[in-house]
Amino acid sequence: MALDILTGPRARFTLNGVVIALATDWAVDDDLTYEAVKVLNSIEALDHVPTDYNAAMTAARVRLVTQTLVSEGFAPKKGQTPADFLRNILSLPDLTAQLEDTQSGIIIGRLVGVKVATRRISVTARAMSATNLTFVARRFQDVAEIS
Repeated sequence: MALDILTGPRARFTLNGVVIALATDWAVDDDLTYEAVKVLNSIEALDHVPTDYNAAMTAARVRLVTQTLVSEGFAPKKGQTPADFLRNILSLPDLTAQLEDTQSGIIIGRLVGVKVATRRISVTARAMSATNLTFVARRFQDVAEIS
């Protein structure tokens, strides 16, 4: 029996339906925080209750000279003044990020309410230039939750 295993060559990363060219990495943190209910006169926690939820994503892509998240409209332009920069940040729409299996067309994971948090551009002497990206999101949906 052949297993249907997702591999990098089958995976496609999109932001708002736009394929992110030359993507090399995609990872999601789907974090539910629980706090222990600790009471006097007991060494054990009484229970663990959910108190927070965070979703985040990291991705990497080969750096193209003229194609950036700013030029693609996914990250804000700095503008001429701090007020321009803030206005550009606040006017950016929420993004939707997806990882798709191109063999089956199945969406493996989707993040909604996505914002670009960090862009790290690196150049080394003997390697391709890369852009490492960090995103925050309101929610992550697993393949089991996507119809």
